[in-house]
Amino acid sequence: MATVTEDLLLDKATIAAIKATKPSGRKNEPVVDKTTMNNLLTFLQSTRNVKELEAYILRQIGRGEIDPDTGRELLSTLSTLNLDQALLYLGYLKWLYEAITGVNVDRREIENVKKFDELVKKLAEKMR
Repeated sequence: MATVTEDLLLDKATIAAIKATKPSGRKNEPVVDKTTMNNLLTFLQSTRNVKELEAYILRQIGRGEIDPDTGRELLSTLSTLNLDQALLYLGYLKWLYEAITGVNVDRREIENVKKFDELVKKLAEKMR
């Protein structure tokens, strides 16, 4: 990954949050539930080890708690980050996940969004 900036972390968190909030077959709920998202940050805060978090994510994919598409995105990004960057990334991811699930937005409007600024614009339009 190029130089890791706050903007890059926000963009990567945007992509992962959109993947994690896509509807699953069960009652149209997100493919990754809120508790699982929160657990990622909690796990890293307690272990302080990005490699252990990657192993935990693999376990959660195997258990069906994280879908493979979201899991690949998380692992791809985390493999390039140090601890402080990973903590920021997961914090942004948690906030964006909660924003997307909390705003009544048509999935088709955000499914191709790749930039944080574009997501902000789309979500802000829905809050009017």
